[in-house]
Amino acid sequence: MSDNKAATPQPGGTGSHARRETDSPEAQIVKLRRSIVQQLTSSGKLLHAVFTLDRDYFGSRFTGGEQNEKTSDDPFRDIALATQIVETLTEELQGSSAFADSPVLRDNISSLVAGIESVRTQAIALERVQLDALHLNATSDFTPRTYPDNNPLACLAEAGGFMRDLSGALSRAKDRFNAATMMLHEAE
Repeated sequence: MSDNKAATPQPGGTGSHARRETDSPEAQIVKLRRSIVQQLTSSGKLLHAVFTLDRDYFGSRFTGGEQNEKTSDDPFRDIALATQIVETLTEELQGSSAFADSPVLRDNISSLVAGIESVRTQAIALERVQLDALHLNATSDFTPRTYPDNNPLACLAEAGGFMRDLSGALSRAKDRFNAATMMLHEAE
């Protein structure tokens, strides 16, 4: 029979706090050095990624294509440069999203939505007239769509959905018209 007890912290030794208290100063220095090396390695990878971003996105605008040459003895020069690259990238990306929320785009989306609603009204009327003329009891398939005020991309997606609905309605109208025409020719 094995003794399967839940692992509980034992006083004086197995927790991280207890280890810190029992480690010798030399062991703590070794751990600190290892931690600093890991941090510097991670920082180096991050800097390399940011400088690659500068090269690929900005055409080496910040690094000038010469990352290895240092013009000063400041060890934090690369970090300051990387910070500048990331800040500039942030501004550029905010500028792109700011365009998506620009008044010009909102006005054009508003005009598109108004036009779609007008076409929707006309398509419903056309379908009703056609269904009444053929004495069919079907209902119109145009459910109203919601166009979010602050999301131009969602508005465009809804407009695309409406266009598919309209295409289906026009196809049905054409089929009904062709069927009615065929029935008229047979009646003659």
